[in-house]
Amino acid sequence: MKLFFSIIIFLGSFISQKITAQENLPAGKAGKPVANEVVSLYSLPEYPGGQTEMNAFIQKNLTMPKKYAADSTFKPCVVFVKFIVDEDGKIIEPQILKGCFGFDECDREVLRLVNKMPRWKPGTKDHKPYKRAFTIHIDFHRK
Repeated sequence: MKLFFSIIIFLGSFISQKITAQENLPAGKAGKPVANEVVSLYSLPEYPGGQTEMNAFIQKNLTMPKKYAADSTFKPCVVFVKFIVDEDGKIIEPQILKGCFGFDECDREVLRLVNKMPRWKPGTKDHKPYKRAFTIHIDFHRK
């Protein structure tokens, strides 16, 4: 049983590597991969320290607007914010895509938080930094 399991893992990784290698090559005239052509490589922007650090930053810096802390009509909500990480890793043009209806202070708090974020590691395309839009969501609820 162990041998069979090992063979499946070995074959699976071999097939996976072969498929990945072929996917990275552009298609030739007959639809077959061409090895001599240059492939565009890119990476996405990244918050310093990754997703875990971004979550920690949000938890540490997000504050519930005092106006709603004791408001019995406040219902938990989610704010979706879009922003651009520019070539230098700076966050620019943050905008609320979907806010907390009737609770505008939450939207303003998210914009404040996003503007306070440190510079990100910029994304690259063909080994050169480039602008990339991101959308994240931030939950609001009373503790």
